Amino acid sequence: MSRGEVRLIHLRNRMAQNGQRAIRRIIYWFDAAAERILQPHIDDLTRHISESADNSLVGLTQTGHFHIACLHLNRPELISYRQKRAGEVTVDSLIREQEAEISRLSARVQQFELEAQELMTRLRQLGREEES
Repeated sequence: MSRGEVRLIHLRNRMAQNGQRAIRRIIYWFDAAAERILQPHIDDLTRHISESADNSLVGLTQTGHFHIACLHLNRPELISYRQKRAGEVTVDSLIREQEAEISRLSARVQQFELEAQELMTRLRQLGREEES
């Protein structure tokens, strides 16, 4: 495909609530254009966009900058959503770590219980030997 060619990306018929065709949407895109909306099923978004520590998005390329600005991906509501999502991931990972620690400690408790039973058995045997 040459630099001046256009590629059809998306064709969809939207139906109005009454079932009539309302909109036919076609999105074209110049492959070589830097200022274009990224297509998640075509583009590797990680090459173009990164998430910063404050959960805002940062463009890594000119296309990434354009995509973020055009779609207003750093709106306060979206940043707040990403912060909440990041907090949930952190809580989930902490829960998984605690569950793993509980499993490890439970296994140790079982091991100590077995050792205690063996010691009690051994003490009973020694007591019987002394009585004899």
